[in-house]
Amino acid sequence: MAEETEERNGQEIVGREGPPVVTIPGAGRAGNFPPPLKLETEESAEGVNPSNMWQVYALGGFMILRWIWARWRERKDKGGSVGGNPSAD
Repeated sequence: MAEETEERNGQEIVGREGPPVVTIPGAGRAGNFPPPLKLETEESAEGVNPSNMWQVYALGGFMILRWIWARWRERKDKGGSVGGNPSAD
């Protein structure tokens, strides 16, 4: 890099062209990487038993009902209905 010298208030200031660069010693070597990790899995004793699936279905049903109820309240608050007069509800 070319260096520029400048003099301000009787002091010599040395500057470089371009942005400052930070280097880390020894970063260019390929031997710095740790060995790859191995994936270990454990089999669950419970598994996916059909008698446990009711909880999944109940949670899914609850979430869907909450969404339907929120949509119904949103449409009710807007005052618009598909069939015509909103006061008939």
